[in-house]
Amino acid sequence: TQHIEEENRKGLHYEAHTLKSSINTIRLPELQPLILQLEYCQSTDWTTIREQHKDFLETLEQEIALVEQDREQILETQEV
Repeated sequence: TQHIEEENRKGLHYEAHTLKSSINTIRLPELQPLILQLEYCQSTDWTTIREQHKDFLETLEQEIALVEQDREQILETQEV
C-alpha cells in the first residue's frame, strides 16, 4: 500500500514478488493472477494500478474468510 501511495514502481514490484512466493507456498490460487498483475504491471497509470491493488485486497479478504472458516471447522472437529 505504501508503494502505491508513493507511486514507487520498484517497491511495488519487490513487495508483489515477495507476496507471490507466500501465495504459492500456502496455495491460494485465486490470488495468483492478481499478484502477477501487480508484480509485472506495465501501466504508467497509477489509477489503474490502484484498481488492481484494490481487486487484490478484496480477493485477499475473501480468501482469508474462507481460510478462517476452514480453521473453525478443523477446531470444531478436534473438540469432539
